[in-house]
Amino acid sequence: MPKRKKKKGTDAWRKLLKVHKKGPKRVRINHPRKKNGIDPLTTVEHARKVQIIFKQSCGKDNSMCIHMFKESFHKIGLKEGCVQTMTEKQYTRAARHLKKTFDVFTHNDYLLTNIKEMKLETIGRCILITGKLRKPDATLHIEPVATSRIREHWQAYRPPPDVEVEYM
Repeated sequence: MPKRKKKKGTDAWRKLLKVHKKGPKRVRINHPRKKNGIDPLTTVEHARKVQIIFKQSCGKDNSMCIHMFKESFHKIGLKEGCVQTMTEKQYTRAARHLKKTFDVFTHNDYLLTNIKEMKLETIGRCILITGKLRKPDATLHIEPVATSRIREHWQAYRPPPDVEVEYM
């Protein structure tokens, strides 16, 4: 008489083991690829532009633009027409993701308007350009800590607009 095979667990348990062996399912959104030599970062429907303005205490502002894919633009928490103001010590979520790009350009690069391409961990491939844009999709203003302290100091001692001050 043939030996009877012992059943190892129920059907549900075997199905669970099978799924575990295959591994977790991950949804990965692929960025659009180059077609006919056209970079998708340069097209309007695939890319978004972020303007970053570094305010300096001397009065001059350095500005740069970052072209990134639309998916990564939304992933870092930016929206169309978004304007964020922050200090150097307290970055917003989007600025923390873009922090590596802040030190890429030197003083001469800002004067000569250079272009560089980078690949960031959370964002992916992006193009960095120095200079200002007419219509960016989002704008980040970064002020030095000293400037915000000076502004608070002046606002504390400035007389309210209703009070008339008489000078001799």
